[in-house]
Parts: sequence; C-alpha cells; structure tokens
Amino acid sequence: MAGQLKTFDDATVRVCLECHAPIAAKTDEIDLSILEAGNEAVGCIACHVREGKVLGPRNLVETPHGPIVGDRRFSKAEFCGPCHQFEPGDVAVNGKLLENTLEEWRSSRYGQLGVTCQACHMAAGYHGFRGIHDPATVRRALSLTVERTSDGIRMELLNRGAGHFVPTYITPRLQLRVTRLDNGQTLGTWQIHRRMDWTPSDGWREISDTRLAPAEQRLLAVSLPADASVSVDLAVFPDADYHDRVYPYLIRTLSEELDREALRRLKDALKASGTSDYELYRVTCGAAAEAPYRCK
Repeated sequence: MAGQLKTFDDATVRVCLECHAPIAAKTDEIDLSILEAGNEAVGCIACHVREGKVLGPRNLVETPHGPIVGDRRFSKAEFCGPCHQFEPGDVAVNGKLLENTLEEWRSSRYGQLGVTCQACHMAAGYHGFRGIHDPATVRRALSLTVERTSDGIRMELLNRGAGHFVPTYITPRLQLRVTRLDNGQTLGTWQIHRRMDWTPSDGWREISDTRLAPAEQRLLAVSLPADASVSVDLAVFPDADYHDRVYPYLIRTLSEELDREALRRLKDALKASGTSDYELYRVTCGAAAEAPYRCK
C-alpha cells in the first residue's frame, strides 16, 4: 500500500486508510510512514478507543491502560462490518458486492444461530485474527474426502465450518489437483476462487466464481485404470490475486510515476506474496483391488 498510495489523490488515500490504517485516515496530514514494516496500521486503538475511552467486551476496573468500559458491540458480528462488508451502491460485479462477508454470514446457519465472526477468528479472545493464512483455521472450514472406486476416484469438497464463502474475498485461490503417481500426469485441476480483472477503461470484470458457499458440497470425479495410483492435493494461495494480477499490473503501469523507493516496495510485495502458499491436504489413492474405500 505504501507504494501504490503515492499515485492516488488524498481523498482516495483516505478511503483506503479507513480500513487499512484507520488512525492515519483521521489525521489532518496523511503520513504513510504508518504503513512501514513494524508499525501497527490496524492497532489496538482502531477498535478499542472511542471519544477518549478504552472500550472492550466487558467492564474492567484495573488494567495497564486504566479502566475499560464494556460495550456489547464487541460481541456482535456487525462490529467487523465496517471493513468487511461493502454497502449497497459500492463496487458490485454480476450483482455481487466485492466485499460481502457479513451478508454471507447473515445468510448462513452461523448467522442464524448467532455464532459470530469473533467465535472463529478471535477464539478465546486471541487477537491474531487467524484466517486464510492459517492452515488449521482453513482445515476447520473446508474438508476434502476422497474415495477410490472401481473405475476412478470421487472427491467431495465441503464448506463445513465457515460462515461465509470459501474464500470470501477475491484475493485467495485454492487449487485441487489429481496426479498419477506412476508417470506424474496431471489428470485434473480445479480452482476455488472468485477470479476478477480490472482495467482503467472497463473497470471490474468477473471471469469466474467457483467459491463454496456456507455448507455447500461439491462433488468431483476422475476416471482411472484399475491399477493406477494417484495423489490428490489441495493447495492454498492466500495472496494469489496480489501476486498474479495486482502487483505485476502496478509495477508495469506505474513504473514511470513512482519514485525508486515506492517501486522497490511493490517489487518486494510481489516477491513476498509468492511465498505464502501451503499444502492444505494431500491424499493418496492406490489401486482399485479393494474398492470402494476411502483414501488417506
């Protein structure tokens, strides 16, 4: 952000900072040093200080920061909405808001049962806000089951634990791949993401949307010879859209406008965004001699 924001006017910068660095957005003079590595662009104050008072989910008389005033908003999913839900009239493509997480939650069984965002992303009050970059969190949300049959394999992807689409936003991409173990041949590849594009002339365009809605089950199948063995791999690329589309586009189109430092930041971001991927599941299926059976 510190690289690309230098090409925006002040009004646009403030819109971006409202979520990415909310304290900086409210200052008279915009100081992008808040986005330097090591600084807290979204720190404690952004959520816990209002009108000079320190707020929290419950009253506390003595803390290192003085008394904390209990506020019920901290226990509601709507508390996350200002930065994780676009308003009607904001950017929407194919009738779907670009950021629609809170509404996805409201339509899910978690929303109907009152299981909040905080229950998963801040379990036991943990402030690490675990999400797509954390394999354990994603495994709780998304399951993969593979069964060997006499003529191939059947795969089931299930959004079993997320109260929103998996993934909810356009940045991450998940990829399911089936590979023969004897010759390395790829027998099938499936992408799970909302693939978007943007150009100055046409604005936003949705290329595909293969995300899984809350509780959605997706069944896939691959035909195999009876003696063939395969591996089924589900990989997560948390920063895929930045790495594949956003940063290359910015470097290509803004290289003449940016100073050396800003361009370096974008190139560093491109490199870093290509190192966050991980393997979520790997399942091996042998020959069909004893089919049907569940692969491990």
